[in-house]
Amino acid sequence: MRVMGRLLGLVLTTDSIAEAMVPLGVATLRDRTGSYTAGFAVIVALAAAGAVAVALLPRGKLKVTGQEGRRAGRQEFKEGMQKAGR
Repeated sequence: MRVMGRLLGLVLTTDSIAEAMVPLGVATLRDRTGSYTAGFAVIVALAAAGAVAVALLPRGKLKVTGQEGRRAGRQEFKEGMQKAGR
């Protein structure tokens, strides 16, 4: 869970910075070129790069559902508590 929290913090921070900076970049390109085409092309390229990055992420463990999944979840919880010394 700690890793997930850190990852979420990194993603949200990066997203916030991008949400602030990308419109400024698009506006600058619009002012220089007289058209939104270049700015939107940059946005499409960034979205494509993000999609490729997500596609290249390693696959996680396959989650088991139903009764078998609940049993595995309880066992994982017990092991985590033992490691934490509780």
